[in-house]
Amino acid sequence: MEISKRREFRTVTVSTGQHTEMLRQVLLDFDLQDSIDFELSLMSQGQTLSELSARAITSISSVISVACPDIVLVQGDTTTAFMTASAAFYAKIPVGHIEAGLRTHDNYAPFPEEVNRQSISTISTYNFAPTELAAENLRSEGRSINVFVTGNTVVDALKYMQDRPRSILVSDILKNAESRVLQQPPKIILLTAHRRENLGTPLVNGFEAVSDILKGHDDVVVIYPIHLNPAVQSALQERFVL
Repeated sequence: MEISKRREFRTVTVSTGQHTEMLRQVLLDFDLQDSIDFELSLMSQGQTLSELSARAITSISSVISVACPDIVLVQGDTTTAFMTASAAFYAKIPVGHIEAGLRTHDNYAPFPEEVNRQSISTISTYNFAPTELAAENLRSEGRSINVFVTGNTVVDALKYMQDRPRSILVSDILKNAESRVLQQPPKIILLTAHRRENLGTPLVNGFEAVSDILKGHDDVVVIYPIHLNPAVQSALQERFVL
């Protein structure tokens, strides 16, 4: 959003097509619904990480050959972010990594994101870290040049939305939440849970913990934007009636 306001830059925005329905909602919220220049539609039912990786690097390489960017910016630690960075590297185009430096130092937690983000850091010319701790992680790996602490994009998005008028949908959700508890004002917990490494038993256990909180606190209500991943919805249905 910010970079598109700079006249000295020409921006090209690429969408991989993952979770198109959820992406459409976000684009509308941030007035970016007309900002996508390339829609790749990489996702297919049941595809493996290897299949996604192959499709992603091939499609993104084609975009790079057409757009001829001076720099490629990637956000986060997804497989498509890793493949985008790789495609730019093969084309000898500098990469800027947004949200760089997050580490668990466990290759399988989160999987495959931990290896993705470490690999992107190796490729990147510019690393934009969300926190000083993340920047220190990069420096400890020998990446002391072009490391910038720029803040957390999730926090940026939250602050942006706080300044906007509340939508009818959000107002209705909050009213519904408030009506579910006797003690006012309610304590509202916003829950997110969908990461790949949490699917199955860990996610079910998490929902059990949420259930225990609700049973023990009459003044608490939980708002949970349910991810469209069928595995998430299945785990939720095991514990709650939808």
